[in-house]
Amino acid sequence: MTDPFRISPEESVGRDASLVGAYVPRQLADYVRLLALYYNTTSSDIIRATIRERLENEEPEDSIVRILASRAYREWQQRLDEKRGQPGWQSQDDLHKRFNEFEYEMKQTLFKRKITLPKIMEVLEQMESTYGV
Repeated sequence: MTDPFRISPEESVGRDASLVGAYVPRQLADYVRLLALYYNTTSSDIIRATIRERLENEEPEDSIVRILASRAYREWQQRLDEKRGQPGWQSQDDLHKRFNEFEYEMKQTLFKRKITLPKIMEVLEQMESTYGV
């Protein structure tokens, strides 16, 4: 007797894989599981295919890095505008120290959002090279 619900995984992700998790409403989870059964595959394959299709129409990665670098730079400029001239924000040495603290804060913020260190460095290097900070 053959299994009418046999799984035929579409692809192997291997060791270079990362879990991107999300809680979804039970009805949606049930639907994804039914789709997987219908297509004789896994829920993971259905989700990967859906993500891949969605991302085909999104911004390219380098564009996202530039946008995030721009956001970080605007935040830095806003802090400079608010605090310049205050104690600890006056000399070039003060500003350099504050910028290093800001960079560390940005690294921590992105790390908490599960962004990998190489991608974090891309954003920060893009900000430095584009805006000369």
